[in-house]
Amino acid sequence: MTLRIQGASLSYGSTQALDEVSLEVEAGELHLLAGPNGSGKTTLVDVVLDRVQPDSGSVTIEGSVGCGFQEPRVFEDVTVDDNLRLFDAEEDVAEALRLDRVRGRVTGDLSDGYRKKVDLAVAFAGNPDLIVLDEPLADLDDVSRRRLVDLVDAHVDGGGSALVATHRLEEFESADHLTVLLDGRVIASTSADEVATSDGSFNEAYLSTVEEEESRGR
Repeated sequence: MTLRIQGASLSYGSTQALDEVSLEVEAGELHLLAGPNGSGKTTLVDVVLDRVQPDSGSVTIEGSVGCGFQEPRVFEDVTVDDNLRLFDAEEDVAEALRLDRVRGRVTGDLSDGYRKKVDLAVAFAGNPDLIVLDEPLADLDDVSRRRLVDLVDAHVDGGGSALVATHRLEEFESADHLTVLLDGRVIASTSADEVATSDGSFNEAYLSTVEEEESRGR
């Protein structure tokens, strides 16, 4: 086990952002986190990364953590090469994300897609035990999305683990587990074996679960 969240709850005034959320990510596992906008995915990521403290519950992490954010968090006023060297990013990751062509440019002058790639390259720096990514495929072109998925798969195949919050479940074909949030609650927790038995996909399981829950008016 590299990550265990037990009963995490968090409120902002009268808004219940997280409500008794629990999940585990095992070593060698790709765990997807899905849910509609406002369901609590980014809040849970922030709790995992210790950027926000839950009102109750606990988060246990074994090993090192790398993180990539929905909105890139890199040094904007230095070059891409400066960012990569500062965080000791892996050369093969930077190459896979096609950053070589912009290494000499100031990061803040780049497109959203390239800034996202710099942020993702930093997430893999040092080959952390656990990688946490929040909407990593946003702003990426088709080729870069495929390469990013390949990087995540290779990390997991090498014994690392990954928690990925995403709307693009169909891109992560080799995922091992899916947790679905709605209004800050876990409404489904499904393994790859369970999905395969139903002759479906994680995307189909997600859509049917959310539709069923919303039809109940919850």
